[in-house]
Amino acid sequence: MDVDILPRLGHMSLGFLLFFAVGSESYADPYFQVTNFGSLTNVNTAMFAKDGFVSNAQSGVNYPFPVTTDFSGQPSNGQIGITVTEGVTDPVQRFYPMSIEQKNANGTVLGLVPDGSSLAIPNSRETLAYAQMLPGGAYLPAIRLFGSDMSEDAGQGFLNSSDQVAYMASNLGLSPQAYFFDAKSQKSIDLEALLPPGVLSSSFAILGLADNGVILAQASRNGEQDAFLFTPSALPLPAPEPTSLAVFLIVAGGFAVRAYRKSHFRSTEVL
Repeated sequence: MDVDILPRLGHMSLGFLLFFAVGSESYADPYFQVTNFGSLTNVNTAMFAKDGFVSNAQSGVNYPFPVTTDFSGQPSNGQIGITVTEGVTDPVQRFYPMSIEQKNANGTVLGLVPDGSSLAIPNSRETLAYAQMLPGGAYLPAIRLFGSDMSEDAGQGFLNSSDQVAYMASNLGLSPQAYFFDAKSQKSIDLEALLPPGVLSSSFAILGLADNGVILAQASRNGEQDAFLFTPSALPLPAPEPTSLAVFLIVAGGFAVRAYRKSHFRSTEVL
């Protein structure tokens, strides 16, 4: 009789659980830890769900994903915008108000402004920009989030309560690029450079940005669309819910007891 069978099965079950719960490997960066969160079909991608979690229905993993940004859009008040120099021979400076798409509790807004590159056709293209509110209620000039003279479309972005932005930008007809920008520290990160091996960067898309700095994205790996969590290094990695852990351990324990009984029965027969 193998008296060590139960401890060995317990260790195997725990190892399998940790792999299954997260979905795959995690890749560390000084700022972000990137985790494959499993098949996109099993992940809720409704970023504005009231429960404040992103979940994998197959593994039972829930991870905090609070979103408080107002996505309803705001009417332009003529104060928030950008000044663009137009013309070559006789340059003229014109102020264009921002088309506001998002606003957080700090008053910071995210929206669209002229890209400033089409001098012959003023205000013909737009680019993504943010503007921060001063303590008195006035706003600083809007700041573009990517190369204004290279952008071919406005891109898509998400603003959180910490004045951070995760956004996509398409330049010069190339595949969209994904970036993270912190307006307070002025730190900018190329998110695609952090993707694990085997992931197609051309399939990368940002799905949302939470107030805790977590980014949910999707990308293709081995022909399948997977969800990826970009978790700030100060936060813990995704872990299974206690209920999921308990269910798994009960099932694993059942198999362990069954295997033990079979082994014990065979040993008795031999004796």
